[in-house]
Amino acid sequence: MSTFNRITILGTLGNDPILQSTRNGKPYCRMSLATDSWKKEGGETTWHFVHVFGKQAESASQYLKKGRQVFIEGRVESSRYKNPEGIE
Repeated sequence: MSTFNRITILGTLGNDPILQSTRNGKPYCRMSLATDSWKKEGGETTWHFVHVFGKQAESASQYLKKGRQVFIEGRVESSRYKNPEGIE
């Protein structure tokens, strides 16, 4: 059985993209992207943390700014955070 890992997000940039380099010198860009969902009780904002690599990272850092609406397509990676006490 094959699997499929693809996500599409349309949202608003919460900050200016930050261009950095990996240890191997490959450029990557970090961004936070906000999406809203609306219910009768009110709205809810979800934050997505996005990493873009290579030429796309360079273009994103050059042309995108905080507050711009962007369309992102890619794959999802997740990780768990443990605080200093070792609790997830």
